[in-house]
Amino acid sequence: MGKGTRNALIALTALIVLVCIYCLSFTFKVNSIEKKAVEMAEKSIKMENPATLYPDNQLSQFLYEDSIHQQRIVLKNRYLDSIANEKVFLGSTYKSCKEQQLNLGLDLQGGMSVVLQVSLKELLVSLADNNKDGNFRKALEVAEQKMITNNEDYITLFIKSYKEINKDAKLSQLFATRNNKDAVTFESSDAAVEKYIRTQSGDAINRTYSIIQSRIDQFGTKQPTVTLEPNKGRITVEIAGVDNPARVRKLLQATANLEFWECYRGGDLGKSINDANTALKNYLDNQKDLGKDSSAKVENPLNSILSSGNTDSASTNNPLGGKTDNKGKKDTSNSKKLEDFKNENPLMAVFNANIDNSGYFQKSPVIGYVNVLDTSKFTEYMNIPEVRGVFPKEVDFLFGAKPFMGSDKKTKFYEIYAIKRNTNNGKAPLDGSAVVQAGPDTDPQGRSTVGMKMNSVGARTWRELTRKNVGQCIAIVLDNQVYSAPNVENEIDGGSSSITGGFDAQEATDLANVLKTGKLPASARIIEEELVGASLGENAINNRFTIYGGCIFINCSVYDCFLLNIWCVGNYSIIIKLTIINWFNGWIWFYTYLTWYCWYRVNARYGCRCQRNYL
Repeated sequence: MGKGTRNALIALTALIVLVCIYCLSFTFKVNSIEKKAVEMAEKSIKMENPATLYPDNQLSQFLYEDSIHQQRIVLKNRYLDSIANEKVFLGSTYKSCKEQQLNLGLDLQGGMSVVLQVSLKELLVSLADNNKDGNFRKALEVAEQKMITNNEDYITLFIKSYKEINKDAKLSQLFATRNNKDAVTFESSDAAVEKYIRTQSGDAINRTYSIIQSRIDQFGTKQPTVTLEPNKGRITVEIAGVDNPARVRKLLQATANLEFWECYRGGDLGKSINDANTALKNYLDNQKDLGKDSSAKVENPLNSILSSGNTDSASTNNPLGGKTDNKGKKDTSNSKKLEDFKNENPLMAVFNANIDNSGYFQKSPVIGYVNVLDTSKFTEYMNIPEVRGVFPKEVDFLFGAKPFMGSDKKTKFYEIYAIKRNTNNGKAPLDGSAVVQAGPDTDPQGRSTVGMKMNSVGARTWRELTRKNVGQCIAIVLDNQVYSAPNVENEIDGGSSSITGGFDAQEATDLANVLKTGKLPASARIIEEELVGASLGENAINNRFTIYGGCIFINCSVYDCFLLNIWCVGNYSIIIKLTIINWFNGWIWFYTYLTWYCWYRVNARYGCRCQRNYL
């Protein structure tokens, strides 16, 4: 082997090692930052000995430990969110480093694996307008039982079961309802009805799949796995790093709910917002006098974490670059003045009113903005009875669906909407079950719009709702998050509407998908669940470590014996060189594996004490 070949081999090996080190460096940096956040949280929120606080009461001890743990998670996540867009390593932000770190699956990091079943039985009951026919109900039950051992899809099994029970019955007798009259009539053939219910079931399964995909983003995990079995209507979800399975179950099984609500404008609530600020100050002062102000235990440590620059959520700058409420707001560069402002205006410290340069509320359904770090605090304040009581009884505050970047390009804010829950039954005047079609479109000027069409029942309600709110806004709400609040220009008759809002083509598509989500008539329930601990992966790595090392030894030994047998007579110097190179390459890969293994052991011991949890 020539000298040039040897140098090339050494250079290639060195390059591979450097690439591995570079790729792993992001993981080391992220672990270092998150470890620091964990230490901050643990130092800021102390935990006393549960056995001392609650002797002979294991339940109270567990609840106390869980409460402290959740507070630490919140504090840690708020700190990590505050530095998400800051450059922390090699010119990369923390968010970018997080995306490039080594991804651990369930077997290495631990987590949760669940299988959800979309209830097509509920879907068919809904499509049949809750028909009470005995044969229909019996066929549904028989189809569910057959699905356990049969590979055919639920719709096929239902139709077969229904025909076996009543051979002469037509499917149109079940599904020709007022809600389906545009697609199914009493004269429709069984084939046409079957095609319709298959289309509806496929849409329901796909919509549920899309909703679950969007929901698991809240878990703060990287690359969660979601797979769909359309024939069975089953969705498998694997989420690594989950430390609160109960919250995961609740969120995954919640039925998506699209609603349309009337809105307040900021000017309608201006006096109430000022009164709420005063009421909150009085409440917190009373709590301090009684020695019950527990919020200071969390807020004070966080202030020290976020005390630098514009990351402070109480900054007086409007997130859109405009001027905000200037009552009592002075120079926040002085920490003492900032603290005084927070004490005198606790609500305004977490809530930025949407006002113009003259101090008047904008004519918009967005009444204000809340820093992403202060969403839980804002919700907590608004749920205090003394604060809630100064607002109209029917008002409810909702966050916008997506945060946006503030003028400092570092801090993110949520829009705050105030909707009117003014119905007698507490339900929205119109829900997603009325929407039959939705899609992106363009107006004559080429601007992106969203077209929406409702069924006959929804069209009548929509006409009445728009007639009452000409010049006002109607909020489009999915899962208690506002996706849009378009202004009503005139009464809309016929059920066809065009929504404009200055959005681009992608935003129009996203809004159309929200409208098509509707109110899912079929729920998704967990039929199988498995909690996986990180110890499983650790044991697997221990076994792989032993096997991998043994394979390298055997491989190199066999290769050496092969060389000796083939070249028993020849240039022994070449055989020796090839043997050395073979062992050298084998052990390079072995030490690379060993480095990764050691990193995993350190991370498993020190890096997973306080996993991120957005649930």
